[in-house]
This record gives sequence, C-alpha cells and structure tokens, in this order.
Amino acid sequence: MNKETAAAPLALLSPGEVWDRVDPLAPDLGVDPAVAELGVLPYAKLLGPGFERLCYELLVAEGHSPRFFGRSGQRDYGVDIVVEKGGTRTVYQCKNPADTPSWTDVRDAVAKFESDWLGEAGLPRPQGFVYCCPQPLDDLDIAERWTQFKDAFRQHTGIEVSFWDKHELDTRLRRLPDVVAGLFSGSYAEHFCGRDDWLDDPWTRVRWGEPRHRSIARFLDRHERGAIHVSDQDEESFRMLLSRPGALAIRGLPGSGKMFSSLELSCRMRSPLRRLYYATLTESSDIERIWQSVVRRRRSLPALFVLDDCHQNLKGAGRIREGLGPELKGGAVRLLLVLRDLPGSASGGLDDTPEWLAQLEQDGAVIDMNTDLKRTRAVTEHLRPDLIGLSTKRLERLHHFTGGDLLLLDELLSGVISPLDLNTLRPDKLYQSLRTRYFEGNRHLPTISRLACLAQFEVVPLGSFLDGGWLPGEKELAVPLMTELFVPRRYLLLHSSLAELVLRVLLTLEVGVERLEEKVADATASELVAYFRHLGDSQSKGTASDGDPMVSLETVLRSQLKLVEGTAEQTIKANLLANSDMLAYIEEHLDRLAFTFLHICLHNLASADHPAKGRYLGLVEERFRILFQRGCEGNDTIGLATIGAGLFTFARYAPATLEPIQTEYRAEGFLRLIIANGTLFELFKILKHATPTFREELLGRLDDATAGNLVDKTVAAGRSTRPRHA
Repeated sequence: MNKETAAAPLALLSPGEVWDRVDPLAPDLGVDPAVAELGVLPYAKLLGPGFERLCYELLVAEGHSPRFFGRSGQRDYGVDIVVEKGGTRTVYQCKNPADTPSWTDVRDAVAKFESDWLGEAGLPRPQGFVYCCPQPLDDLDIAERWTQFKDAFRQHTGIEVSFWDKHELDTRLRRLPDVVAGLFSGSYAEHFCGRDDWLDDPWTRVRWGEPRHRSIARFLDRHERGAIHVSDQDEESFRMLLSRPGALAIRGLPGSGKMFSSLELSCRMRSPLRRLYYATLTESSDIERIWQSVVRRRRSLPALFVLDDCHQNLKGAGRIREGLGPELKGGAVRLLLVLRDLPGSASGGLDDTPEWLAQLEQDGAVIDMNTDLKRTRAVTEHLRPDLIGLSTKRLERLHHFTGGDLLLLDELLSGVISPLDLNTLRPDKLYQSLRTRYFEGNRHLPTISRLACLAQFEVVPLGSFLDGGWLPGEKELAVPLMTELFVPRRYLLLHSSLAELVLRVLLTLEVGVERLEEKVADATASELVAYFRHLGDSQSKGTASDGDPMVSLETVLRSQLKLVEGTAEQTIKANLLANSDMLAYIEEHLDRLAFTFLHICLHNLASADHPAKGRYLGLVEERFRILFQRGCEGNDTIGLATIGAGLFTFARYAPATLEPIQTEYRAEGFLRLIIANGTLFELFKILKHATPTFREELLGRLDDATAGNLVDKTVAAGRSTRPRHA
C-alpha cells in the first residue's frame, strides 16, 4: 500500500520517440487482398510493433489521446499504451501471437500486469486494463473462466479487465478506411471497408515507397538527405498557424520551394502527429470529389491535407476550403493551400486576390516564401557547407542566374566545385551534363522539346497534341521528367524551371549557344499558337479538352520565365495574343471573360509595346457594353465581379477612356447594376478605381436604404463589409 501511495511517475514516451513508433511517413504493408484473403485483415503481418501502432491509431481515431509506455530495452510492466481522460486511466497490453492464446496465456498477462505494474513498480492504479489481441477469443472455455477471473480481479484490485479481440477490432476498423489503408493497403480500404474507388482517389498519402507523384518522390529523396532548407521564421510561423483551427496558405513564386517547404514543415510537427495527404489541382478538376474525399474518408486521424497548384483554379480552391469548414473547426483536420504568387511584372499592378485568400491574409494565415538574396545564401550554405561565407559579388551572380528558383540553384551548384567557379558561372555549362544524365547524349528529341516549350509556362498539354510525334525510345527518356495524367490524358513536366533547362539543352543541338535565345523564342511562340489552335479545335468538335482554353492562356500570361534574356518573353506573349486565331476565339467568347483576364492581356501587350494593344482596349470597351446590357438581369456575374479591374485597366493603359466610360453609363447605371446583383465588395472596387468626380457622384446617389440593403447582401454572402486595400 505504501508503494502505491508513493507511486512512480509514468514513463511515457516523448513526441519524438512516438514518431519513431507511429511514423506518419511509414508505408503500408502493400498487401493484396486477392492474395492474402478478401475481407480478412492480415493482422499477423503487422508483427508486434505494427499491432501496437494499430491499437494506438484506433484509440486516436476514437477521440482519445494515447501515450506509449516503456522505451526500447526497458521493462514495460505489462503495459504498452496508456490513455487518460476525464480523470480516469486505462492501460492497454498489445499482443500479436501467431496462434490464438490459451486461457493460461490471458491469465498470465493480467497477472504480470498486477505483479509488475501494481506491485513491483508501484505505478498509478488504472481504472481499466484492456488485453488487445488480433485472434478470436470466443472459445467457450475461455469465456467461462474469463468471466469468473475478471470478476475476482475487479473485487481485489478495483480494475476492470476487458478484451479487444479480432471481432472487436474488425468491427471498429470497418468504419475507419483511412486507418486500414495506412496500415495494410488501399486495396483493403476498398474490400474490407467497402469504400469504392479508394485507389483512384485524388488524395495520395505522403509516405515512403513508390509515390504516385514524381514531385513527392523528389521531396522524399531530399527530405531523407536533409537537403531542404526552411528558415527558423517560416518554421515558427507554420507551427503557430498549424496550432490554430482553419486553413492556411503558403504562397510564392515558381521555384521558391513552396511544396517542398510545406511538406518538410509538416514532417517536423510532433503534437499531434499528422498524416500527410497530397493532391494537386493540376491533376484533378473535380472539386466536390476532392473535399468529399476528406469529409467522408480521411478524417479519422489528425491529418494535414496539402492542396498544391491552387493558382490553377482559385475559385475551386476557395470552394474546397468552404466545404471543409466544419472539419477545419474541429481541430484534427488542417488544409494547407499552396499557390503560386503573381510576380509584380505579370500582374500589371492589379490586385485580384480572391476573397477567400484575402480573408486568410487578414487572419494572418498566409506564409509568403521569399526569394531574396538572403534566402539564396541560406539555401546555398545549407546544401553546400563548403560555400559558407561567399562574397556578395559571387552570391549576387548565383542569385541572378537562378532568380531565387531552387531547382535551378540545385542544378547550378552541382557544377560548382569551388567558389572560383562562380566567377564564370553560366547555365550553358550545364547543358552537356544534363544531356548525358537525361537524354543519352547528343540526340534530337523533338517531342520532348515541344512539351518543354509549353511546360515552361506551366501548360499541361493534352496527349492528343503530342501523340504521333514521339520518336522511337523518346517517350521512355521523358519518363523520369514527366507524369502522364488521365481524364483527359495529359503530359505534366515536373517543373517549369526544369522545362526551361530541358528546352535549352535540346535546342542547342540545333543552333548552338549563340542563337539559342532567338530559337527558344521562335519555337515557344510556334508551339503555343499550335497548342491553342488544337484546344480550340478539340472544343469545337466536342472531344476531351483540358478545360477552358482561356484558363490555359491566362496561365501562360501570368507565368514568368527565369532564363530568357532581353524582351523575348514579352514578345512571345504579345505575338500569341495578336495571333488571328487567338483574337477570334477571345472575341467569340468575350461575354464570359473576366475584366481581370483582359487586364493581363493588355499588360503583356503594353510591356512588348505591341500594336495589338489598341485592339484589346476595344475589347475592354465592348466588354463593358455586354455587362451593362446583361448585368441587371443577373446574366453576367463574372463581369460584375471584376468590374473594378475593368476601370483599373482604362486608368492604367488608356486614361483618356476612363471618363467617357463613366459618362456613357452614368452613376445611375453603375449603381443600378450593383443594387441588382452586387454587394459592397463590387461598390468598393468601383470607388477605388473611378475618377474622383465620378466617385463623389456615385456616393451622392447612395441613400441610407440602398446602403443598408447592400450591407445585408454582403453579410449574407459571407463577405467582409470593410474595403480591402491593395
């Protein structure tokens, strides 16, 4: 009794030690139900540690906070897991024997707990002891003796003893497909839990093994080698944000390490341990399926869902965040949205941040990845400790050639032996080694070149555009660099910066370094025009298409190349916009285009000083006419939502046109448009970009009743009633 009064503290494991036992990156067993046995979980294959993990995760899924007891090499006193909740304590012993235990095996396990835990160690007395075993404990002889034994045990110890046997475990696990998939295989989630299409789900678990996404394979390789640098500031921000309910976002330029940093930071979190799931909006366009896969399938355990490439579908990303609202408030589920930031030169000064992202900014839930000189130094010194202390001049040269792009930095550093090499650093010095590494030397690969022309602008072309042009063996050479997507079938090159390098590596075989920039510009412009013509033809024929061609065009216009020199990039984009087929397509679909899209078009034309600028200004004027013809009937939500961008476009690129537009449609017309279908959000946008005189006139016509009505509509739409500044 005295020993119990002065009970020893529980030797619970630290979060780091728990990670070793319940590593969220651990692969499943990869068991095939057709081989093992359909509908029967192969518990024996888990062995002892795996079965302990199963019990631990099952307890977590049921809302407990279990802790492992006993370190490797130390006595466990008959207990593997401890659960404390509401002032009560329950301990679990996890045994995974090859055969069904006998009555004496069970009795001896309980006796060991009494002798070691209560007697010798004098550890705190629990209210319950659970014997966990994946064998069926339904033998009648055991049942009779067990009933007598546990009653007697409760009378002299005050502890309730119970079983988790095969039947109990099966019942609990059938409703936990994510636990079953994580331990056994995705096939068992389908067969044992009855969850159809689990293997074709848009989310893939980030784990050791052969991943579905090559970008995940690259992450795991770098994570294992410790080759991912994350600043202390970013880690602290991430840890703080992940401790709060809701979604968070990581934003940065292409090549800034958004995805790698997101996953690396996630792997460093220990409390609670979270499984990592990854999906990309480049691969999946089924927004409802993406968020329903979280809600219905994968919320049993604490998990972080990393949604990449959100800039490909900002509206869809917002819908996913909204759909997960209840789950995000609960605490176990977190959503991390990864999106490309818009370089200032590509945005033309237009702030078109979607409302959901603006809300995250307001909540302080956005981490911006910097690509400045300081970060280039930090990453360089992390990857190459021998380059610590580089001079500012050499560092600036390295930063200049990479533009802060980590993939390019990694490639360039691979060719640097000493700091002296940085004095003559040029990307063309990599070309021969890259040809040898990926393309078997000096071989012409025209279809890979065509793919790279598009992929450097993050375009993911339809398979039908490239198929038929592959030379013998060429597609096999591209496999390490690309992923083949389906529904519709497309080819995704792993990274836009890699595409730039690949294109230059292959085109130097045709023209040499001296004429390379001219060749890159010509080939890229030609392939872009050809591809958008192909998209238009596919759409007109009703065949499978990669969504809206205008979305792909906007992706091109917003992208920023890293290796081009001079005005080549602006010329490529301007010539694409001035192409007669492209112009005809834009004019044909003008009534469903956003003013933000037209603004980006004009920005690129103005940057290249292209004569087609005047043609596109005419399109903006026509777009206003369409809006005022159809807007009051609610038939032009896209135009109304982006009307502020239309006014800003005139203010930026044709100031003399802004006042005539305001005069033509008058304050009454603008106000009528907003009252019919808009909110304060659209009013704020108009006021922000209108001339001072028109702003005063518009506010003068806004009476109290109308203002109150707009406030009510804004609140009902879940939007902020405060103006947001750029």
